[in-house]
Amino acid sequence: MFNCDTGFIRIYISKLHETPLGTSFILETIGLTVVDSFLFGVFFDPIFQQKEGFSPYVFENLAIEIIKNNDRLRESFEFKKETDEAFRQNSYDQL
Repeated sequence: MFNCDTGFIRIYISKLHETPLGTSFILETIGLTVVDSFLFGVFFDPIFQQKEGFSPYVFENLAIEIIKNNDRLRESFEFKKETDEAFRQNSYDQL
């Protein structure tokens, strides 16, 4: 059983703590400083990497399709491009 608080995971090992081998296994498997641990950047590394943003090429075709099918959105988008110079020149903001 485990509880998750902000930034922490508690693992209750009940009977495992009575044996040095059980405790050793837990510490070596999830320890941050152990080179072979899951949390040292081998197995779970992508989970801990913060991802923000997107790749525009992935959404360009979808954005074109959405604009084609939604007249109100298309009008608002065109108006924004006509009236806002910075928006007109920044394709990333447009997506």
